Amino acid sequence: MSKISVVVPVYRNALTLKELSERLTSTITKMNCQPELIFVNDGSPDNSWEVIKNLKTLNPHLKGLNFSRNFGQHNAISAGIDNATGDWLVVMDADLQDTPEEIENLYLKATKDCLDCVLAIRKEREDSFFKKLSSKMFYSVFNFLVGSKIDKSVGNFGIYHKKVYTCFKKFTEQNRFFPLIINWLGFSQGKLEVKHSSRKEGKSSYSFAKLIKLAFFTTINFTNRPLYFCILLGAVVSLLAIIIGGFFFFRALVNDDRAVMGWTSLIVSIHFFSGIILLSMGIVGIYLGNVFNEVKGRPIYVIKDEI
Repeated sequence: MSKISVVVPVYRNALTLKELSERLTSTITKMNCQPELIFVNDGSPDNSWEVIKNLKTLNPHLKGLNFSRNFGQHNAISAGIDNATGDWLVVMDADLQDTPEEIENLYLKATKDCLDCVLAIRKEREDSFFKKLSSKMFYSVFNFLVGSKIDKSVGNFGIYHKKVYTCFKKFTEQNRFFPLIINWLGFSQGKLEVKHSSRKEGKSSYSFAKLIKLAFFTTINFTNRPLYFCILLGAVVSLLAIIIGGFFFFRALVNDDRAVMGWTSLIVSIHFFSGIILLSMGIVGIYLGNVFNEVKGRPIYVIKDEI
């Protein structure tokens, strides 16, 4: 009998946890597999942890981890993976938009096609227009900066073999993005279209500003391409300056134009180039700050309670 561990990061999901626990246990049991449910409370301000503790009394297959504060979704996923013991691992959200019954289809495809990972494709997303638009913009900018090809219709939901998530445990960096690490590992992957349900309770904790912040810091952590963009920008600007300077020098020689003109353009140019310099220095500074944070070696999460 295979054991399937399900890692669920929890934040403001108190109203959906009971149904999620019941549907997960029912689905995995019908598959003739042993369930292991790991609910990670990521410092949720509602009573999610109290709900998890109550569910534990009803479901012996459930484990609960309670963070001392909010550490972020992907750190919560990492904590769940560190405590997983299954032959297969499923990562999904707690809002019931990821359909628990689809786990069987993901498992069958993985075992039938001998795949190490099967990612769920949300072909028809049951989200608001703004949510779809912000997600599309996030992945477009992110893929451009990082140089990856992550499908915007693929989230965290998927099934992963034990050898995959065992390798994931070796990653120690502070800023982490679960789909990108899985993509980097390079195991055999498949994709499967799944049903995406509408949100029953609450709203997404990812605002547009949080998506931008996530994209920025994940980019800084996973690639040095922004530094190359700074070099390219500096080279292009320097070349333009040389061309423009040569033009005005030639015109001064030919026309004997010695009048002092162009104060406005001069001031604009100074501010423009100063902005580029400050931008480049800022990017370099963020990289150095990221190195500083990694060197400190602090834990990526702190567990306050465990059941």
